[in-house]
Amino acid sequence: MTIFLRPSPLPEPTGKPAQGWLAILKELLYAFAMDQNAYETKKKHLLTQLKDYDHPVIACSAGADSALLTDLAFTVHPDTALAVFVVTEGCDEEEQRYAAAEAGRLGWRLDFIRVKTFAERNVFHNRRSRCYHCKKLICQEIRRYGEKYGGKHFMEGSNADDRAICRPGEKAVTETGFRSPLADSGLNKAEVRCFGGERGLRSAAKHSTPCLLTRFPYDLEEGFQAADIERIKIGEHHLKQILSDNFRLRFVDRETARIEASEREIPFLYDNYQSIINNIPFARVLLDETPFRSGSFDRKAGND
Repeated sequence: MTIFLRPSPLPEPTGKPAQGWLAILKELLYAFAMDQNAYETKKKHLLTQLKDYDHPVIACSAGADSALLTDLAFTVHPDTALAVFVVTEGCDEEEQRYAAAEAGRLGWRLDFIRVKTFAERNVFHNRRSRCYHCKKLICQEIRRYGEKYGGKHFMEGSNADDRAICRPGEKAVTETGFRSPLADSGLNKAEVRCFGGERGLRSAAKHSTPCLLTRFPYDLEEGFQAADIERIKIGEHHLKQILSDNFRLRFVDRETARIEASEREIPFLYDNYQSIINNIPFARVLLDETPFRSGSFDRKAGND
């Protein structure tokens, strides 16, 4: 089920513009060492693709990948491009504000639609196939919305690195007829950040921020509870004011959450533990001794 939202201007995002500087630095250091000729060839290939995709509709979260794709699509097709930000139950309002601010700054037409993904039981109960079912719903609703406005080619921002790891949503992208021009051009994450930086995109230095549902373990028999999602969101907003590197606040149970932080910042968390957890709305807050890596629940589920 989809509710269409009237696009409206939102205030500039507050706080730090990005998280995960260590991971981003590693990507950019790789970029300096990359084959410049190969990189330029990939960029040309991407632009050639986009010229053929008239009346494009782009799934846009305004992260590094989708922001670059959106900006290029509006450059090539300024009068017909449409970007769509999908608001789901696992979406953080800060990400909506950031996307709206970037769209206003860069001149994109960015529409917001709300998709009720919890209507799909595999999403609501956080089954291991959640990402596939959620992505399929999102792509279907973007297509339905975009076609109302003359959209002909539908695109999303996966990059070449994404095809080397377990991404259940990739099947849904294919099934719904979406294209992935960044991946098709061979651009990896570091190259996406470089290209975005060349174009002056703030998102080039923005760490990936997956939906809040990824903070929860699989197979929730009672399903997701809005109050639990809200508590994770509040806790992460607090941690963003304290930590410079990327991190996650993971839901363990109704009483317990677990912080995953970078190796560099774990000692800081130990030294300031009590003052930090006072503003995290869980009775118990654990600190994982293992440094943060994206997708910890996938690894525990054997999907790494």
